[in-house]
Amino acid sequence: MIMNNKISLIHSAALAPTDYAYASRVPSGMNVLYLAGACPLNKEGKILHPNDYELQAETCVVNLKEALKECGALLDNVVYTRVLFCVSRSFRSGNSVGYHQK
Repeated sequence: MIMNNKISLIHSAALAPTDYAYASRVPSGMNVLYLAGACPLNKEGKILHPNDYELQAETCVVNLKEALKECGALLDNVVYTRVLFCVSRSFRSGNSVGYHQK
């Protein structure tokens, strides 16, 4: 059973136009789920793609989708995300994900 997607994303006309919503509203009566620990790990707990931060980020999303599936939800049902990552200061790759030192 997939959750009914009636989440409202609020794009304020009084604020700068952006590709993201400034706020969201979850109707009462909907389940609220909290997911944590989306790490780039396989089933055995091994870190995948240790030197590729883009692939690690993709693995995290795959893992989140699996956790959501277990709850009967989809990425479309996600209201809020927080992304935390750790890389060494020597990271100077052209990847779009990671620490960029100038």
